[in-house]
Amino acid sequence: MTLNDWSDPDFTDGAGDRERFGYNASFWVVQQIVDEIGVDKMQTVLKAVADGTPAYLGPDTAERTDAPTGWERFLDLVERVGGSKTATTLFQDQVVTAADRSLFDQRATAQSAYTALTTHGAEWAPPAVVRTQMGDWKFTYAAASINASEACLVLRDQLGAAVQEIGTTYTSELRSAYESASGPLDAVTAKIQVQLDLATVMLKAARADRSSHGILGSVGLLGNDIDATLNEARDAFARGDLATAEQRSRKVIDAVDGETSAGLLRVGIAVALVAAATVLMRRRRRVTASTNDDGDAELEANVDVQFDGATAAAPVAAAPTLDPE
Repeated sequence: MTLNDWSDPDFTDGAGDRERFGYNASFWVVQQIVDEIGVDKMQTVLKAVADGTPAYLGPDTAERTDAPTGWERFLDLVERVGGSKTATTLFQDQVVTAADRSLFDQRATAQSAYTALTTHGAEWAPPAVVRTQMGDWKFTYAAASINASEACLVLRDQLGAAVQEIGTTYTSELRSAYESASGPLDAVTAKIQVQLDLATVMLKAARADRSSHGILGSVGLLGNDIDATLNEARDAFARGDLATAEQRSRKVIDAVDGETSAGLLRVGIAVALVAAATVLMRRRRRVTASTNDDGDAELEANVDVQFDGATAAAPVAAAPTLDPE
């Protein structure tokens, strides 16, 4: 007989022996656990029982449960709060019925998955729904919730890698939504996916900003403060202003995507202006040269006229002669 077979006594049916066995076996099981973990740890376990502390406690240490303390919850507390390593074997041998022993295999599998989830989550504690299902020994449901939680963490990891490269961070609201989820994790998954999609856009903008723009690209970006715009996107994302973050990121992408065309246009305009200026200068030089040529010709004509006039008007002096004396 195990302790879970120990039912209310019927003293008309020779139940005295069963009662003595039940009390003695209960005492012996508890004593084995106390001998292993010590009196102080057992006091902590009993306080958790009295306070309604969940065996699978979340980030809020003040969290409480109104679940009754049966042998399942007591075993969880003895192990998770008290640190016992032998309690499971004791309960399998002395406490549970044959029908309940199959639960321990399910429990071991679920606990392994829960430990992996806790490790993967790091600072993100397992969601409330997972912790509740584990505490209620609903391991089939817990397995499904753990799988959904792992999917959330995969997205979170991708988001974390993206924001690290971008040089920003995501808000703590995602972690809070994940840890406090008491039901299906679809809404949490969607929230993370939205930010991951936006981070992908921002990542494109950041990589575009770091890329080599070339001569034409650099010319095309003149007047666009890409770094400042990208910093605005980073700040907006970190504070949860996703609309502004997207608008600034797309502005960077559009500017970089159009940098070569803008550069060609600006260079073309500059070349056209230089060409126009060159033509204008040449025309001015020709006009000036033509004006100078006309002036010189007129001056020469005037000089010739004046000279001819002077020659014609001036009296011709007779050649000097010697008068005979």
